[in-house]
Amino acid sequence: MTNITTRTIERICPKSVSFFIRDTKLKGFALKVNPSGVPSLILPHCHHKNLASKILSLCRRRIQRDWQTLFGFPLLMLETFVDPTLFGC
Repeated sequence: MTNITTRTIERICPKSVSFFIRDTKLKGFALKVNPSGVPSLILPHCHHKNLASKILSLCRRRIQRDWQTLFGFPLLMLETFVDPTLFGC
């Protein structure tokens, strides 16, 4: 019987192939563990193509509006970075 908690995530031991840890209490809720040791949260009923890109796009729009409101001029450039030490790139 697995209940996904912070402690469960901290105790993950990566293997040579990806594997899943499924929560027994919340149907559809799971954790995918990649060989690099990086866990990915699998949300129930959340099957959207390019979800990360959509989230970044929504954040960009919000940041542009807030920047314009706070500083009085448009945001000219926004860049994102992925930390390879955290995400196993």
